Amino acid sequence: MDLPRIRGKEFIRNVPAIAGGLFAVFLASLALASESPQPWPARPLMNGEWQYASQEQVASLIQKFRNHVSHEQRSLIEGITRLRALPLSCHQDVILFEGEARHSSGQVGVVSFLLHTKGITLLDGKADRIYALNVWNPAKIGTEEQAQTYLKLFTGSLTSEEGNFRILQTSEEV
Repeated sequence: MDLPRIRGKEFIRNVPAIAGGLFAVFLASLALASESPQPWPARPLMNGEWQYASQEQVASLIQKFRNHVSHEQRSLIEGITRLRALPLSCHQDVILFEGEARHSSGQVGVVSFLLHTKGITLLDGKADRIYALNVWNPAKIGTEEQAQTYLKLFTGSLTSEEGNFRILQTSEEV
């Protein structure tokens, strides 16, 4: 299965200078990324044209991410073994990242976070993370695609005792 690719020039045009450095390694070696990644322990937060990082990219990006998270959040970031990225049309200069993380107990999970000009926002199931983003980077919902992307991001980032919420558009997403 061929994975869709975001062309480097299109992608970098939408990335601010501050976050651009974080993606230099990621974009430079997209061709090295696996064409058919192994299945993840959970579906992505939302459907889209995800880009998968090679192991070299993961190591380099994790080093850079450490500078953008609190000391308490570092253990989540440092446990990441794989990464996938999805640029968001509903916010300027924001990219959704998901990392497959292994806990010291051996349990595997997925950590979701947003990379933006102010650093990283971990999505922990609470709406206040998206509300805070909207304060300084208001959601763009001028098109149907932007509105759908925002709705999927918002609902997907909320978690209850039974898991997170999903908006399904096709029967294949069930």
